[in-house]
Amino acid sequence: VAGPEVQRLNEVKVGDSVKVEYVVSLLAELRPPTAEEAATPYSSAAIAGRSTPGNTPGAGAAQATTVVTTVVGIDQPNMYVSLKGPLGDVTTVKARNPDNIKKLHVGDTIVITYTEAVAVSLVKASQN
Repeated sequence: VAGPEVQRLNEVKVGDSVKVEYVVSLLAELRPPTAEEAATPYSSAAIAGRSTPGNTPGAGAAQATTVVTTVVGIDQPNMYVSLKGPLGDVTTVKARNPDNIKKLHVGDTIVITYTEAVAVSLVKASQN
């Protein structure tokens, strides 16, 4: 059963494959925020689309969230960093690289961007 947002299902035939690709990324940048990031320290953007008629059916969507955080604590021996977000919440994360944690100081700004994307495409049986 497919919802009304699924279109062109009549083009899918027995033997065809549906390919789904899902990608997640996390980027943490030790830097001052841009003027726009400072004005809006929490932002999110999304985009979605589908293939046009005449092309193989497919769709995709992506969302990115950016948060400006401040380093409020560093536990270098145990590799933990505490970050304060724009709403005042504090999260403690485990650092992966000892060289990176050595560069941090309380009061530093880390701009974090989390992105998710998904693409769905039809692979015709003759292309499998």
